[in-house]
Amino acid sequence: MHHASKVIQKRNVTGAARLRRALQTSDSSKDIAFALLIMIYKCKNNIMIGKSHTQLKFVGQWYDECQSILLQYINFLQFAYSNEEYSTLLPSMGALAHEYGLDNAIIFHLYRPIASQIHRKQLEGISPSPGEELVWHTLLQEAQTIFPLSVWENVSLEFCMEFWCMDASDIFLPSVLYEDTIAKCKQDLNVYKAQLQGEMTLQVEHQLLDLSTTIDILTQEYSTLSSIISQNRNQLTMNMITWIRNSSQSSTVLTMLQYFVFPRAKLSYTDAFYASQFMNLMHTSHTPRFSTLQYHDVLFRDFAQLVFSCSESESTHFGIFMLETLRQLSRWRDPTTYALQCAEFDGFSTRTMTSNSTQAEFSEFLKISYKWQHRIAKALLLRLSSSDYMELRNVLIVLVVLVDQFPVVSSHGRHLCKHVERIIVKDNRGDVTTVAKRYLSMLKSAQLKWQPDETFSANEHFAETYIT
Repeated sequence: MHHASKVIQKRNVTGAARLRRALQTSDSSKDIAFALLIMIYKCKNNIMIGKSHTQLKFVGQWYDECQSILLQYINFLQFAYSNEEYSTLLPSMGALAHEYGLDNAIIFHLYRPIASQIHRKQLEGISPSPGEELVWHTLLQEAQTIFPLSVWENVSLEFCMEFWCMDASDIFLPSVLYEDTIAKCKQDLNVYKAQLQGEMTLQVEHQLLDLSTTIDILTQEYSTLSSIISQNRNQLTMNMITWIRNSSQSSTVLTMLQYFVFPRAKLSYTDAFYASQFMNLMHTSHTPRFSTLQYHDVLFRDFAQLVFSCSESESTHFGIFMLETLRQLSRWRDPTTYALQCAEFDGFSTRTMTSNSTQAEFSEFLKISYKWQHRIAKALLLRLSSSDYMELRNVLIVLVVLVDQFPVVSSHGRHLCKHVERIIVKDNRGDVTTVAKRYLSMLKSAQLKWQPDETFSANEHFAETYIT
């Protein structure tokens, strides 16, 4: 396993070096490498200009293909060049935004290797060098120029850099995956030992050695990563006191979703997962002036519009973000989990007409989460009634991704089944009906997990006192 990994890595290095040489000229590779980056980005953005609405399917496919190539090319640059060489390829953040017209998500994706190297030192309590301090200060100044001034009325530069500099590996440890893999290796090791009869063959000896080595490596890796992520989270918790500037929860949440969460969530699978984990971290770390209830309320209110503004691939990525968000809400519907992770948390304080602040009771949360499920269902059913190709296909794509967590209420599931069956019968676009048939099959398989409305909503009317 480790030998195969080394062979693949060697091939990647060889291929990257060959590709880098192809970009070089007798003068410099700088202009060509960067010019190609801008050309790919411009190609992606110009695809939609001047195209007929009858070509939406192909325009969407071209857009997604260009975005995929753009991200691959950026990954190549970050792999093939050292940090020093890579930093010389890029103009400033301000130039990328204002002169070349790159969007902020791509700008921070380009600068993440440079910024994260310094940021990780800060999280570990290591003082950056004077040169790194200068680079970090420059990045802060440049970041401030690429967002509207209204953003800084709600969140701080520190929040901006923390959000964009990190990735999922900085704040999330897949504990279950590690534990399951280690357990499987131990099980295989015991099976091999039990099958041994007489002398041990060389092949079996190598297999036993590989399994033992893998167990040791994974155990050590898990312990190391656990320590690093715990340290990162502790440092971030201390930093969070400066993140939110505005006491208006609705304004702050809108800013976070519009300029940070949504742009990153639609970028890739890993970015979508990271965005969901980062927002959950804000809740678990008691971020001052951050309302978890308000955040989810605005997210689900604008959910359908966000999906409609996506391409096909972006819809899938955003679906991953929503899936992880709904999974967390589902875990909180357990009374024990709610007591540990929500009951006394700042993000679950509510405001009413008669008091300044109270904590949301578990029964109230059940009603709130039912309201959110109902809001999602109502918005998606409306979109499923549309004849617009992109609107209909995007919704179906997201529904396929969400089927494990939505719908969970029986009435919502029945209405979705009727709408999808109607699409299959009446829509004559083959690619739409193919996705609809797939989703309908998945939907019917999941219906045993659905709950009656009165069970899911705790069977009481809830006055919406938590909206500020």
